[in-house]
Amino acid sequence: MADVPVEQTLNNLRDLFLDVQPTPSASSSSGLTASASSSSGAPFAAIPEHRNRIPSRTFAPPAPNSETLTIIARSSAERFRLTVQRPVSFKDLNDYIRRRHSGVPINIFHANNNLDFLQLIEDQEALEAALRLHDSRSKESKFRIFVSPKSANDVLGRPDKRGIYRGTNFDDVYSENGTSAFSTAATPDGKKLEEIFAANPQAPKPPTEWREATCIGQGAHGRVMLCVDRETGDQLVVKKIYARGDGHAMKARVQSLSEEVTILSRLKHDNIVRYLGVVVTDNCVNIFMEYMTAGSLYDEINKFGELSEKRAIRTTKQVLSGLEYLHSLNIVHRDIKSANILRHASPADYKLGDFGSAQYMRALASLQSAEYRGTPHYTAPEIVRDSQPYSNKADIWSVGITIVEMLTCKTPYSETPSNAVLFRIAEGPVKYELPPEISPALKALIDKMLSQAPKDRPETTEILAMDLLTTV
Repeated sequence: MADVPVEQTLNNLRDLFLDVQPTPSASSSSGLTASASSSSGAPFAAIPEHRNRIPSRTFAPPAPNSETLTIIARSSAERFRLTVQRPVSFKDLNDYIRRRHSGVPINIFHANNNLDFLQLIEDQEALEAALRLHDSRSKESKFRIFVSPKSANDVLGRPDKRGIYRGTNFDDVYSENGTSAFSTAATPDGKKLEEIFAANPQAPKPPTEWREATCIGQGAHGRVMLCVDRETGDQLVVKKIYARGDGHAMKARVQSLSEEVTILSRLKHDNIVRYLGVVVTDNCVNIFMEYMTAGSLYDEINKFGELSEKRAIRTTKQVLSGLEYLHSLNIVHRDIKSANILRHASPADYKLGDFGSAQYMRALASLQSAEYRGTPHYTAPEIVRDSQPYSNKADIWSVGITIVEMLTCKTPYSETPSNAVLFRIAEGPVKYELPPEISPALKALIDKMLSQAPKDRPETTEILAMDLLTTV
């Protein structure tokens, strides 16, 4: 296949999965208003032909001059709009959506417009917390929810009788629509990427046949397996992401994730984990990556306790070095946390992993049967408030939270109920306590990185030039 110019490729990676288009409206006898438009492909299980008809009465009709809430809901099968009277009952909302989907048990997630986080709503308390967060942004705006089935009938791609996995290599395949992990606040630096692509004309080739050994991680998006390439004998890591469903939206997200990983696999730096390509099986996206022998920074903290100040600074320096490289290309990580900082044991080298793919994984989780449990504690306040698009400064915030975790073994709000964490972050300012022996210089740096206003946070280059980091 002929090479596609970088600028064209980047232009092709446009956001496809969040706009809910206006649709014809219908009304039920209860006064509940709704509209729906179906995507192509099958829903969770099998939605009957009358799926666009409003179910029997669930909500009381909004009374004249009452306070109402407009809900925009999306699933792999359809998207629809609800107008309901406050206060909203979780039971009624859950029952109504289940009826729209043939009674299939469902997960309901709240998210911002860019899917920078997913907040699971599983009871009345969680719904009220999500609504408080929504109202802190704007009570007049629409409340967005994503719906996925709870059932897990499908399984990850199965090997053949000899235990060998096979799949399709997605190298050099591009689509006309997509969503990008590149910064939404800046245009990707096409010239720099062209230079990198010229220096690395061939993307790494993932294995076409491989065997899997032990599971070395289980996250919100799937499993992480140690594997071996049957042809080369190389040990790799494969992240297996569930991709259930045949709908257009699901296929589009799988292809977009595959395309972006193919691009990101061309990047090289001592402090980023190398992507080694993507292979897609019938119901699974397999992302191959460099094998980091000693696990994650999160594992290290949980096994051995807090890091000394000197070690924390050295680790931060390596993390910021990798982040500076990504930011120089206007690539935002989007999911910095201790679990995504991977390490070799000796010498203790640290690398950023999972850069760029977090949005896609959340998008997939929002459409399929996945017990998604995210980590909101590292999310910057402007992202939670939906006041600014994701930018380099949100990554800086996440690094600041990770430094606090290195020094104390916990993140701010670690003892706060999970459904209230995002609201506390949005409310601000962040509260944390450091050990008394931590130097004033490091305390000042953390405070600066955790400034509520993104403009007040330093860039990676500024931090790396500080005496605190240059002298370690």
